[in-house]
Amino acid sequence: MPILPIGPRPESAYAVIAGIYVHLPDALRRRTHAGIMRALCPGGLLILEAFTPEQLACSSGGPRDLALLYSESMLRADFAGLEILELLGGEVLLDEGPGHRGSGRVLRLLARRRP
Repeated sequence: MPILPIGPRPESAYAVIAGIYVHLPDALRRRTHAGIMRALCPGGLLILEAFTPEQLACSSGGPRDLALLYSESMLRADFAGLEILELLGGEVLLDEGPGHRGSGRVLRLLARRRP
């Protein structure tokens, strides 16, 4: 059961929201990200990590559908209402169990809702 289920969220209710490897179809992703922005309280933080299209060349897991992978421009557009504190892309070493081991390509986002 997800901690923050997909669907309506209370306004300005959360000091921190984390989205770790949440890969959604385009329309659902945009709705979910908009809801996350509304759910953050002023000054609240968003922490997000997701696979990039470069992950398709890796055998360490993640979606095999390009449409489900994240780009820097996608995150900047989806979270344009937040202050981007850090947006980094690069290689990580995954050791998350069978099927999720080895080199992976990810984006890491830290953003804040303006007070």
